[in-house]
Amino acid sequence: MHEALFDTPDDAVVVENAFGRVSGRDIHRLRKGDWLNDEVINYYLLMIRERSMNPGTFINSKKPHSKGPTKKLPRIHAFNTFFYALLSERGYQGVRRWTKKAKVNLFDLDKVVIPVNRGNQHWVLCVVNVSQKRIEYYDSMGNAGVSNQNRPVLETVKRFMIEEAKAQNRSPADVEEWTFYVPVLTLELQC
Repeated sequence: MHEALFDTPDDAVVVENAFGRVSGRDIHRLRKGDWLNDEVINYYLLMIRERSMNPGTFINSKKPHSKGPTKKLPRIHAFNTFFYALLSERGYQGVRRWTKKAKVNLFDLDKVVIPVNRGNQHWVLCVVNVSQKRIEYYDSMGNAGVSNQNRPVLETVKRFMIEEAKAQNRSPADVEEWTFYVPVLTLELQC
């Protein structure tokens, strides 16, 4: 299966469904040493969001299910790869309709996932952990702690959440108290 996917011609459609379209060219980007592209990231994030909100759609009906208690999945909204670029260029006004269009109140969720492209070379992940009231920054090439490199992203996302709180008639002062969390990614955690 592994070789068959990587031998797929660049222009061949590997999968096309409600999550999007993935071509051979996109699959080839999953090889070690290649750069991920936005199509693969967007597809995967849509799958995460759908599984979070509709877990029954991802259950394989051909396999028996365990009768024990199942762990409840966190409620997650994932923005696409264009969201942060637009937010950083135009501010809240540039993205204020995104949650309305998605019919989602971010404060009713556990986490909000925001992919961020750094310099058209490197992807990092910003996660608004609503349940823990913090904004997290995951960078496989970064250091632990808030720094001059990650602070602009953290602050931009925090400002977005403050404005979103106002739009949802929530207290922006509560969001202003949220903390930042930037861990070192060990080999087990790296993407």
